[in-house]
Amino acid sequence: MQTRLQLAMEVRDSLEVAHTSEYLNFLKCYFRAFSSVLTHLTKPQFSDSIEHKVRNVVVEVLNRLPHSEVLRPFVQDLLKVAMQVLTLDNEENGLICMRIIFDLLRNFRPTLEAEVQPFLDFVCK
Repeated sequence: MQTRLQLAMEVRDSLEVAHTSEYLNFLKCYFRAFSSVLTHLTKPQFSDSIEHKVRNVVVEVLNRLPHSEVLRPFVQDLLKVAMQVLTLDNEENGLICMRIIFDLLRNFRPTLEAEVQPFLDFVCK
């Protein structure tokens, strides 16, 4: 788990690649891995464990992704992952996921029109 944390932190600290022409290649290589870390390889944590830190760094990376047209093919999956973390994870990661969801809904509204209601239902709880 410590190795995963180190790797995630290296990706987070070198995220300027997302502002270059290599952004699409970055997403193709890393998005599936990030999703897998959050949905299969780690479980939501409510303590300050290494597993929580891994999840938090990955959520931070997803939050810092530029919302350009390059991200459009990944928007549905990113929204699903963010909703899953929002509903299952601790408050710290949940707040970051709320920012991700707000940004996605603002920047890709027509694409995500059908996904707005589940988010609003969660917020109203």
